[in-house]
Amino acid sequence: MKNNIKKIGLIVLLFVSIFLLTACEKKEKVKDTKKDKETKEKKTIDSKLIGTWKYESDGINAVYVFEKDGTGKYTITVEENVSEQDMDYYTKDGSLFINFNKDPDTFEIEYKMENGNLIIFDSLGEELLFKKQ
Repeated sequence: MKNNIKKIGLIVLLFVSIFLLTACEKKEKVKDTKKDKETKEKKTIDSKLIGTWKYESDGINAVYVFEKDGTGKYTITVEENVSEQDMDYYTKDGSLFINFNKDPDTFEIEYKMENGNLIIFDSLGEELLFKKQ
């Protein structure tokens, strides 16, 4: 019984993590307007993000790799299931803008750096603590 509850909890956490990446809320999708195109031309990258960041919790591992050229990779592992996505990213005003697998939709994710860690806020406002590897 306890094992089943733990597995259900892991599955729920997986869906929350996936929801973070594919959230459909209007505020998280950035439409391609003229202003957005100008922003893309002036992309900035927070140099503190560059590197590999790992989140671990109850059998779930999530890893972001941010390269200095604005590309990277996101990998999530739940028990034995692994999902990996290439991404392009840039930062602006405490937000991380990510395009996964060349998808035309850009997702905005709030983040902050604290005590050498990366804190990402999920779509519910919960903090996910990523440690630099």
